[in-house]
Amino acid sequence: MADEVVLRLVREKLVTSSVTLSFGYSNKYDVDFERGTVNFGRYTNSSSEIIPKVVELFDRIMDRSMEIRRFYINANNVIEDPGTMQLSMFDSKGTINDNRMVQAVNDIKD
Repeated sequence: MADEVVLRLVREKLVTSSVTLSFGYSNKYDVDFERGTVNFGRYTNSSSEIIPKVVELFDRIMDRSMEIRRFYINANNVIEDPGTMQLSMFDSKGTINDNRMVQAVNDIKD
C-alpha cells in the first residue's frame, strides 16, 4: 500500500513530510485501532525514503498474534512538489532516479 501512496504522490506532483498507519483488529479482540506516524524530516515523495520507514513502523506497532481487519495509510502535511530538492553531499542520486522510475510506472499504468 505504501507503494501506491508513492505512485499517487508522484503522479499528482505532491510531497509529504510524514505518513500515518492505522489498523483495526478483528472484533473478537477488545482492542481499539493501532496508530503510528513516521516523520521524514523533510518533504519527500521518494519510495526509497517512504517505503522502508513505513515497513519499519508497521513492524513496530503491529501485534502479529491478532488478525487485522482494517488498514489505512495516510500521507500527512501534503503540499505541491516545489520541483527542487536540496541534496546533501551524503545523498545519492538514488532519490532522483527513484522518482523517474515511479513516474515511468505511472506512465505505464495510464
